[in-house]
Amino acid sequence: MKKILLPLLMAACFFSETVFMEWFPGNSFDGKWIFSPRFFLIALLILTIFFKRSTAMKYGFIFGFLYDLYYTEILGVYMLFFPFLVYITSKLMKMLHNNLWVVALVVLFDLALLEVVIYELNVIVQRTSMSFTHFLSHRLWPTLVLNWLFYILFSFALKWSFEKLRKHLLDE
Repeated sequence: MKKILLPLLMAACFFSETVFMEWFPGNSFDGKWIFSPRFFLIALLILTIFFKRSTAMKYGFIFGFLYDLYYTEILGVYMLFFPFLVYITSKLMKMLHNNLWVVALVVLFDLALLEVVIYELNVIVQRTSMSFTHFLSHRLWPTLVLNWLFYILFSFALKWSFEKLRKHLLDE
């Protein structure tokens, strides 16, 4: 029974992004800012640090593919970039202290990196005409603030869940 909890938790984080966008559509907050919830990525990075990197790589690849199918028109971007972020995070955390405040900084770095890469790919394929300064002020900062709030609210619960699941699965 507990083996299914991890996929369910990750799927809940994946679909929570859509639920958030239903509650707060793009025209919320006067339509001035563009919020991009990355709740799944935050859970994936916490999974990387407090569970197991190889498991996080698998989830990053699978859910990255689903992310590409569900949210984007370009296949392969998230499917390849999520595992790449898992790898970067695991290497960074080998050099840094393993507490939730340091993890928060690493998560914010990874989120910013993801957003900038996605923005640049959209510029290359000419799917956006937004200037980089407009992107920084109207998309990147609001996205980082939103995801920072999600991290503050749910990081302790996610860390606790992943550590409990890891302990349970290792005991079997």
